[in-house]
Parts: sequence; C-alpha cells; structure tokens
Amino acid sequence: MMLQNICKISPGLLLSHYRKGSPIENSGSRYRLGKIEPSYSCEINAVGHCNMTCLACNHASPVCEPSWADPSEVYRDLYALSRSYRAEYVKIVGGEPLLHPDLAALAKAVRRSRTGRRLMLLTNGLLLEKVADKILKSFDLIEISVYPNTQMNVDAVSLLRARMKALKVEINMKYYENFRMTFALPGTSDESLVQRIYDTCKMAHRWDCHSIGHGFVYKCSQAGSIAQMLHGCTIKPGADGIQISRGTGFLDTLIGYFRSATPLKACRYCLGLVGKSRPHQTVPREEWLSLHTVTTEDLIDYEKLHRAENERAFDEVSGRLMS
Repeated sequence: MMLQNICKISPGLLLSHYRKGSPIENSGSRYRLGKIEPSYSCEINAVGHCNMTCLACNHASPVCEPSWADPSEVYRDLYALSRSYRAEYVKIVGGEPLLHPDLAALAKAVRRSRTGRRLMLLTNGLLLEKVADKILKSFDLIEISVYPNTQMNVDAVSLLRARMKALKVEINMKYYENFRMTFALPGTSDESLVQRIYDTCKMAHRWDCHSIGHGFVYKCSQAGSIAQMLHGCTIKPGADGIQISRGTGFLDTLIGYFRSATPLKACRYCLGLVGKSRPHQTVPREEWLSLHTVTTEDLIDYEKLHRAENERAFDEVSGRLMS
C-alpha cells in the first residue's frame, strides 16, 4: 500500500487522524503528521559487549567483541531518520551502555537529532555508582534491569533513588527472574515454523522494538545482531534492515518494511517470544555459543506458541491485529 492510500481519510475523521494517526498494518506503529510513530520507542546500541554473560541475552552481548557507537555516526543516522520517524523515547542500550567511553556525547547526539521526545538509558546498574552525575543528567529516564544475582539491598536502592531525585532523572527498576531463549544457532529449515514464529512475534508486530545502527533501521535488535553472531552466516549485515535515507521514497519504503508479513532472514535463527523459559543465569563467555547450538525445534515452547497463535487469531477476528 502506497503512502497516499494510507493517508486517505474522510473529513469526519480528520481530527481523530490528526491526534491518533493512521495505524500501520502488521505493526504497532502509526503514520501521523507526515512521520512514522512507533508504539513507544526505538533503540541505539551504545556498545556491543557487556560486563555480564547472561545465557538468554537477546543482544548476544556475551559473544560480541568490544565495540562502541560513534556519536557522529549515530547523529548522522538519526538526523536523516528524523525526517520520517519520531518516537516517544529513544533508548540507549547495549550490551552494557555504561561501558561506552563517552556516553554523554552519545546522549547529546541523540538529543540533537530530535528523533525522540525523551531519552532513556537501559542498564544492569552494576556500574552506576561510578558514573558521574553530569552523565546521568543526560537522560530523562534510567531503567535498571535487576536479576536474582544483581539485586541491591534496601539501603543501596534508597540511596540510588535519592540520587536520581536530586538529579531530576526518573528511575525505573524492573526485576527479572526468568527469560525465554532467543537464539537457535543451527536454525531451522521448516519454513512454516519460521512463519509461525514471526507471525506471533510482538517485537515485530506490536512493541515496535526498532533498532537503529550503522545506517540501517531494523524491526528488532536480533535482525541486526544475528548476522554478526553466526560464524559463516550468509546473511550480510544490513540485509534484514532498511538503509536510512533522506530521499523522497524512503518513508514509503519504511512503511512497507514495517507492514511486511514476510519473515526476515534472521527469523530462521530466532525464537521470537516463544523460546523455552529458563531461570536467569550467567554462563562462562566461552560456553555461550555452544549452549545456543540447539535446533529451533528443540528450543521452542510449543504451548506458548499455540497460545500466541490463539491470541493473534482472536485479535484478527476482533479487527485488532496484535494490539
């Protein structure tokens, strides 16, 4: 569907369209006032590596070589994207983003691009105590992922909350005990299973976990990371994304990408949201890949897959696909 067809609205719906925008099919995004608006946020990978080695890391950080986002490159990409795209939040994630050598410059680059209204930092929090206040003040919200082996005591939490209050930075602590496996490195040759996983993936169709990096927009972080993670992989970097452009046809291209019902190449190696659940654990870095060298069929939670398909079918009948 071309942009001109998406934008056709009756006069009686003009005010509603102005406020809410037109839904983009098969995604959680909307087209409003000349731009795509994701349901909540998009993300930038500040670094690839991490100070933890979580088994179910969905960014594959335990096996990523140390790497840092270049603030000038990030600004270039986001500024070009801002002509067609506007998010409520831009998330700076990792790996562990506090490992970036100049996080303040990266945050400044994101703000200058005006791609998002607010700026969020996602961190495991282990390095926060060592981070200067002037860096933390770069963000509107800091979200800390807390795991069973990283929980802080009551006094430490109180001190942290007081510090953030003084800095006028919101803080949100999310506690996680279980994770679903994300990657199956051998993948699967079952095209129908790949389609089922993709169809039920809320990261692609509801939550809009868009990831921006190295000149491309991806539907999710996995689409950009799998090509780098798989040794001998035939997926070229950028193959599952859309190259950012300020050209006149880019907006239509991006809408078409978000609407597409065709799985990405990376989906053959991804479990979406239906991987088997595991208690959170860290593993030796050198063992991480071998623990994911299991077929898709062996790592799928089929009960979860069936429930997700039933939910999607209900939404389709209700006229609310994945919403």
